[in-house]
Amino acid sequence: QLRHNAPRRDVEFHVVRLFIDDEWQLPVRSEGYAFPTRAGESPRLAAEYTFTRIKWNAGLRDADFDPRNSAYEFKR
Repeated sequence: QLRHNAPRRDVEFHVVRLFIDDEWQLPVRSEGYAFPTRAGESPRLAAEYTFTRIKWNAGLRDADFDPRNSAYEFKR
């Protein structure tokens, strides 16, 4: 769990909880809680991701992670 005490431009969440699988040591869930808008208010869940169908050895290549890959049609 990571907690930021005060909002900053480079910090999106007040609290982030990251859940790690014991066997594979990989993240399987994350929760992001927004900064409270009033004193004494509990942080509100603003984002959550749960990874349930993790595919190992998906056959990805270095080009799949290259922003210069023309297949992605990124505009410059």
